[in-house]
Amino acid sequence: MKNIILAALLTLICIPSFGSSTAKFCSKLKFEMQKLHNQMPLEVDNMTTAVGIQTLLVGNQCLVNYSYLINTKKFIDDMLSSGELTTSEAYEHISSRDGRNDLQEIFNDIAIGSVNSSMKTFKKLPNMKITYTYRFDDLKITPFVAVGLDNNSK
Repeated sequence: MKNIILAALLTLICIPSFGSSTAKFCSKLKFEMQKLHNQMPLEVDNMTTAVGIQTLLVGNQCLVNYSYLINTKKFIDDMLSSGELTTSEAYEHISSRDGRNDLQEIFNDIAIGSVNSSMKTFKKLPNMKITYTYRFDDLKITPFVAVGLDNNSK
């Protein structure tokens, strides 16, 4: 976890030297994020593991994606802590449309919160997009993609 924070700090330090050149910044960011990617998997919490980070320059847009793997059993156990659902009801809920909508909203809030708390400087660069992909280890559950930042200046 300390390495993730260190990498984020290093990239934030690099931003001012690139001014508004997203392409130059993205190139440097890709290099730094590859170092972080090489350290994965990294445990984030008791149910979440960071498994990848990708940085791409597509046209004039810098795309950053963080990939996470969620332990389904631990996730369900956490849902059960409220005592309102059984295991099968909790699994059915996260597989249902309403449950997916609930989880999408939660993951969106986490993504936006992450950018707002630790990547504010990224917001100053045009054409930055930061996404977070959440996959469960139960492949029957469709992955979620949350957008933390999309400041495409079309």
